[in-house]
Amino acid sequence: MAGVSQKDVYITVVVDEDNWTKVQTVTTGGNSSTTTYSGTVTGNTVSGTASTNYNPPQTTTYNKPSSLKIIMTFHEKPEGLISYSARFVRNSIRKTHKLDE
Repeated sequence: MAGVSQKDVYITVVVDEDNWTKVQTVTTGGNSSTTTYSGTVTGNTVSGTASTNYNPPQTTTYNKPSSLKIIMTFHEKPEGLISYSARFVRNSIRKTHKLDE
C-alpha cells in the first residue's frame, strides 16, 4: 500500500448488499446449404437430384447472476463491530488463490 503508513486499515463486514439475476437471450442466425448429387443433360433440359439442409435460428436464454457488497473501512479498529485487518484479508486471498506478490 504505497503512500500509506504501516498502520493497518480495518474492514468491517458487509453493511449493504444486493443480489440479482439478469436474464438474457441470444439468437443465432439460421443457414441453409444445398448439395447436388447428380445431374443429366438431355438437349436443353437438365434433370437431377439435390438435397437442401436448413438450420433455423436458435435462441438460447441464460441467467447472469450478479452481486453487490458494500463494506466500510476504518483507520482504527472499530469497537463493537466485527472487523478484519485489510492486510490479513489481502494475504488470505493471495494464499487461498495462489497469487504472486
